[in-house]
Amino acid sequence: MVRATGDGGFTLPTVMLMVFAAFAVASATVLSSLTAQHGTSRDLATKDALAGAEAGAHEAMLRYNATTVASGTWGRCLPEGTTPAAVDTSGWAWCPAQQAQLPDGTTYTYRVGFPQEAPGAPLPAHTAQIVSEGNTGGVTRRVDLTMRSASGQTPFSTAGIVGLNSISLDSNSELHGNSATNGDLTLAGNDEVCGNTQIGPGRTVIGGPPTCTTGTPTVTQGVTSLPPVNQGNVAFDNSNGNFFTVNPVTSTNANAQRLACFNGRDATGAVSTSCGSRELVLGNGASGVDVTLNGGNYSLCKLRLDQGSHLFVANGAKVTIYFDSPEQCGYSGLPQPIVQMDLNQNTSIEVNGGTSQNMRLLFVGSDTIATKVVMSSNTTQNVACNQDFIIYGPRTDIELAANSYFCGALAGKTVSTRKNVEVSTSNEAEQYSLPGWVDHYAVDDFKECAGPMPAETAAPNSGC
Repeated sequence: MVRATGDGGFTLPTVMLMVFAAFAVASATVLSSLTAQHGTSRDLATKDALAGAEAGAHEAMLRYNATTVASGTWGRCLPEGTTPAAVDTSGWAWCPAQQAQLPDGTTYTYRVGFPQEAPGAPLPAHTAQIVSEGNTGGVTRRVDLTMRSASGQTPFSTAGIVGLNSISLDSNSELHGNSATNGDLTLAGNDEVCGNTQIGPGRTVIGGPPTCTTGTPTVTQGVTSLPPVNQGNVAFDNSNGNFFTVNPVTSTNANAQRLACFNGRDATGAVSTSCGSRELVLGNGASGVDVTLNGGNYSLCKLRLDQGSHLFVANGAKVTIYFDSPEQCGYSGLPQPIVQMDLNQNTSIEVNGGTSQNMRLLFVGSDTIATKVVMSSNTTQNVACNQDFIIYGPRTDIELAANSYFCGALAGKTVSTRKNVEVSTSNEAEQYSLPGWVDHYAVDDFKECAGPMPAETAAPNSGC
């Protein structure tokens, strides 16, 4: 009889194999977890770096808005008078790099560039560019921000009717002159659009195509931008004290002075509940009054002309009325929108012996509280360009009510008409320049760049 071979050591290899297999599975799990954690960490670092880059760009804009610097390319680097570190071949002067660190350890480096006052510069005057790079744990992100000031801009040089977000017409409305929007142009039927209309990229003419009895309208696509209103120090340095001493009040009504109200008082000086702080109200809904402005800058929160009232600009005078932001005027935004200019039936704003450039209505507006301009049945016949003035409010909606006629130039967040409205642009408005205050910048364009910040001797916006 043969004895069976011993198997006492058979379990050891089996157990070791199982241990190795379990270790391999565990190792794969740990490796996968580490890889995921590394990916998550890098993703977080990438987001932190981008946030750092954006923080640098906005700090640069904040510094330039808070600092008055000398005019001219070479004087615009901070500190004032610093010579730019690089000038590229297109006429772009770049200031030396500025660095800072956020509380979480993210660092950022930014450089600001200004165009030289010479033909061929990449961006127009009163425009600046910021390139900012954020760095977190060796991960970098770079952004390119273009900022633009309203100072000295000619907003109506290519279009006299501008609605940033949209232009919409009700039936039997007419636009005579070039118009522009970043959104759609909406037509309702029997509308005329004479001139070129620029709509936003990928947008359309709803209810179109547009028609015109005196020519062939054209439609193009492009981007329209309007810098915000910079009111400078007009809120406290203005001609408001001229109401109603220098600026006369007239009317056939014996109580005319009591029907004109500004800043809580009527034209006799008596306390009135008809108007609030920096609010100008003419008329009472039944009897109208007239006020003639003799020139200067004015700061209002609201303007209301009741039926039959008129606001005149004296012969040869130039008037600019700034409408302050609803926040500075103490308006809560309820109900919205805040109507900051309301021209009721048979009212008008008229320039005597001048052009649309002699009467400018500039609206600061708000990003959080909606503001609005409403013009009602001011004129039903195109007999004279008596509504010849400029309205500019990139953050304010403009509405022309039924049977109104307007001549001059309009620029708002939106432009809309009701039935039987006619809008004509004036040639004089094309040349209008916004007041030349010290530059106050707002974001005009934002994009991300590829690769790290170049050496300081090179233009930092390469790869953007």
